[in-house]
Amino acid sequence: YVPPRWADRARRSFGKTPEMMEYFSTVTGRPYPYAKYAQTAVADFTWGGMENITATTQTLRTLHDERAHNDSRSDSLVAHELAHQWFGDLVTCEDWSHLWLNEGMADYLTVLYLGHAGGAEEAAVELETIRQAYLREDARRYRRPIVTDRYPDPITLFDRHSYEKGALVMRMIHGLLGEEGWWKGIRAYLDRFALQTVKTSDFQSVLEKSTGVTLGPLFDQYVYGAGHPELEVRWDYQADRELVRLEVRQTQEVTGETGLFSFPVEIGLAGDVGDGGLEIQTVQILARAEQEIYLHSPARPRTVVFDPRDWVLAAVDFDKPTAEWVAQLSAAAGAAETPARLEALRALGELADAPAVEALAKALRQDPFHGARQVAAEALGQAGTEAARQALEAGAGDRDSRVRTMVLASLGNFPRDRESLPLLRRALEGDDSYKARAAAATALGRRRDAAREVTPWLVRALSQESHQEDVRAAAIEALAELDSPAVVDHAFRLAAYGAPAESRDEAVTALARIAARRQDPELRARVRRTLEGILAERDSRMREEALRALMELGDAEAIPALERTGRTDPDPELRLRAGQVIERIRGNAAAGPSGDGEGLRLRVEQLEREIDVLKARLEEAQGTLEGATGAPPPPSP
Repeated sequence: YVPPRWADRARRSFGKTPEMMEYFSTVTGRPYPYAKYAQTAVADFTWGGMENITATTQTLRTLHDERAHNDSRSDSLVAHELAHQWFGDLVTCEDWSHLWLNEGMADYLTVLYLGHAGGAEEAAVELETIRQAYLREDARRYRRPIVTDRYPDPITLFDRHSYEKGALVMRMIHGLLGEEGWWKGIRAYLDRFALQTVKTSDFQSVLEKSTGVTLGPLFDQYVYGAGHPELEVRWDYQADRELVRLEVRQTQEVTGETGLFSFPVEIGLAGDVGDGGLEIQTVQILARAEQEIYLHSPARPRTVVFDPRDWVLAAVDFDKPTAEWVAQLSAAAGAAETPARLEALRALGELADAPAVEALAKALRQDPFHGARQVAAEALGQAGTEAARQALEAGAGDRDSRVRTMVLASLGNFPRDRESLPLLRRALEGDDSYKARAAAATALGRRRDAAREVTPWLVRALSQESHQEDVRAAAIEALAELDSPAVVDHAFRLAAYGAPAESRDEAVTALARIAARRQDPELRARVRRTLEGILAERDSRMREEALRALMELGDAEAIPALERTGRTDPDPELRLRAGQVIERIRGNAAAGPSGDGEGLRLRVEQLEREIDVLKARLEEAQGTLEGATGAPPPPSP
């Protein structure tokens, strides 16, 4: 069910539902358990979807036109909510502390469906997205056990630990049980607990009884414990003994909830160039701070690959020279080893020497998988060399819009480069992809030395219509990044009630950033009043965005309005968030001008921008002087 004007979009977004239903019915051994299934797309929905039994509610934002289809597909959302009809509805958690049995399983079944429909490479990309989302939350926000009864409100458990880490643990269980054992255990779980509630111990018990595999250590470490192994891995070759020696150190901080981990892992040895591929052996990592592992190899391998098929949840630091990462890139050519190929591309971007950039450029030109070309483009942007920039420009015509989008975004990492300005302008004004146009706008927003030149292009982009307001949102954000004089009026217009909803949040953020940077009390007060007004609106997404913006603004005058939100907002998560914003504002005020407050950080960023612009103008003036006099310019102060 969709609004009549978007009937043509319904099949584009939901047309694979029967295929998904057939897949889940087959692999679980239990046909879809209800008499019908409906999906309704509604406006102003708080989440992506909600799996009511037989009748999922979806966000209207998932409906997209034909141009957007190459960039934005609904398959992951539709598959996730449909998987809940088995895991979450047919069988559901006994209390919120076991939420991962619903959400982690739905996320992982989505990965498996994408692999079924698009191949192992597509599953690898989805897994990497999931992994990075969990690792960011663990590093930047908090670390907790997956199963915990300590939470201020149930909504706080709907986080990256329940969803993404839950999915990654499901993958580890899948790896330990094997393909046959995994599906045997899943079928036994559904047979045993259909139409009942379950605890994590029920899930573990039925898997163990149906397969004979002990899962206690995995659950103790990853589910009831917190965190994950953080590994430093090194290797060398002992020719006289024909052995590869692998040194593994666990460097995570050991606490009452996070210990040393023990798990099996695959190790890939890349043989001679002519042999290709990886010889994979399985070893056991022990719960030790340091461990040496020996593997037989008649000749020195070109490189050693840790967990080439990405079965283990761990953060791995494997220090290898460029030549070995290039060897890994060529050896991990099979679809199953796609994670190892993507890992090599990222590592080459960090090394950024000439052979690394050459390998990345080749991957951007030749790798048949769009996901690998995307990672190559991102890595070239990280490399930041002139050769990397030229490779990116050559890749700007890639046939896949997702790759072009990453190329354009990566060109934003060359903020002093004027060569790519015409390319970015053409993309902003003429690319077939909305996402690519938005990436071009974002990249232009980083060209502070060319602000006067690019500002008119970005202002014109504010009039572009696009799916989910992708272009307009990126353009207003870019204008704010440039701190263009033109941005204030446009940002207020786009932040006003009734403006396109999908770009209002970027406009609100832009207002907060501008007001925080500028020493203008009148502008600051006007922005604060605008944000306080949004706190009273019905749309919870906009109220959440206003809270973020007030945190960035850091104005203590907003505390009464924030306290009111903390008492009265109908969303418990936003009530908690309001309290966090108040605490942050008061903490920054207490830090004072000599502390590390948010306002001071923003002011430093503003000064750095102004210095960049002044440097660029000075270089331009010096060049003009040299051209006019034929003599080198005097040294700059």
